[in-house]
Amino acid sequence: MVQTAPNSESLAATSAREMGYEVFYPRYREKRAQSHRKPVEVILPYLPGYIFAGDYRYSHDGRPLSLWELGKAKGVASVLRVGSEYAAVSDTDPIMQALLKMADDFGFVKNEFAKKPITLFKKDDEIIVDDGPFMSFPGIVKEISKNRKIAQVWVQIFGRETKLELEIGQLRHKPKPVKPIMKVA
Repeated sequence: MVQTAPNSESLAATSAREMGYEVFYPRYREKRAQSHRKPVEVILPYLPGYIFAGDYRYSHDGRPLSLWELGKAKGVASVLRVGSEYAAVSDTDPIMQALLKMADDFGFVKNEFAKKPITLFKKDDEIIVDDGPFMSFPGIVKEISKNRKIAQVWVQIFGRETKLELEIGQLRHKPKPVKPIMKVA
């Protein structure tokens, strides 16, 4: 799973494909009204700030591609990790199966599912700001907008809680402390 720079899902997906990676970029179409013109169709990411990529292919010289190289692609902020390993999502994963069923062959989520895009954040999640002037500040999500693109976050600045409105792509979950497997006597 790949975290993209804010509003760079399409750029990251294109760049990863050009590097030879298998990419799944779920998105949906939405009509937007303009003040004096007819409605315009826009393409929006279904999971803002994230795409899925796999290292199933080989480079032109025959060596297997690694997800580490994907971190250098345009529009990619980071390749997510679980511990010291890169987070790999297989086609057999239940969440991936659900996403694949909702999308057509081109990655567009079918209309019956597109009305409610999902986000990986919910109220009271502990986060860290990952982009912008408040980068690396910890905070708590207090509200997610109806279109699931903007989050109201309370961040501690100079000892005072301050409310910020940030794009979902500017946030990441705060790492949870790792519990020891066994106690040392």
